[in-house]
Amino acid sequence: MATEVEKGIAECRAELEAAALKHEGLRDFTGISLVDSSKGAVKSRLKARDRRTELIKAHIASGEALIADGYPEMPITRLDPAAYADLKANAESILAALSEFSGDALDDLGLVAGPAIPKT
Repeated sequence: MATEVEKGIAECRAELEAAALKHEGLRDFTGISLVDSSKGAVKSRLKARDRRTELIKAHIASGEALIADGYPEMPITRLDPAAYADLKANAESILAALSEFSGDALDDLGLVAGPAIPKT
């Protein structure tokens, strides 16, 4: 089953292929006699098409690099027992210190719920 990255690469390759004919046509326009406004529009569109093509190629290269790096897997790093114990000890102290804080705005109100009132 393809990952989302692989699907994105395939989509980008399909876009490059589909855009090739348009790109060729724009280049052909630059070789014929056109009025200035048409020439300007064609050159502007060709520049935009070239920019988009380069971005798509960069996206493909980035996705391929991600896959080459083993995506979507990210293996667990094996540590020697002393290094793992050090990380674990620090994690425990960080969690203990975190209990000194609250991120819930309702905690700051100091409200205490009373007993439930039965419905009649």
